Amino acid sequence: MGFGTFIKKLFGSGKQSAEGLTDKADTIAEDIYAKAKESVAPMIEKAESYAEVAREKASNAIADVIDSAKESVAPIIGNAEVYADIAKEKASNALADVIDSAKESAAPIIEKAENFANEAKEKISDTFISSKEKVNDFIHKESKPIAENKNRIEEDAD
Repeated sequence: MGFGTFIKKLFGSGKQSAEGLTDKADTIAEDIYAKAKESVAPMIEKAESYAEVAREKASNAIADVIDSAKESVAPIIGNAEVYADIAKEKASNALADVIDSAKESAAPIIEKAENFANEAKEKISDTFISSKEKVNDFIHKESKPIAENKNRIEEDAD
């Protein structure tokens, strides 16, 4: 048992030494962190201040660029409207020319179509009249023998 006690004391004192060193290391780390934080704080404040100034300058510069662009583009927009009106007028005139040309080109075709339609109308009318006459002739021819037969049937019935 003497040996067991010796080992426990030996390793127990090592454990206590390690715990003491850990505590010291924690304290040192906390001190270093606090000192670093204190020394960096002014630099962070300066960086934040610089960032704020830079943001304001950038914002102002962007606003100036936008205003300048608007001023530069304004005459171009005005000219674009004028050119658009001119282009619209030219397109309208060109379209009118195309329509007139199409009418001129189509005129003979339309005239031929009208002539064809009139000829067809005449032929259909002639055919109708001829057919009507034939039907009437057929009806009148056939009605005489029917009337005669009717008379004969009546006479036979008497």
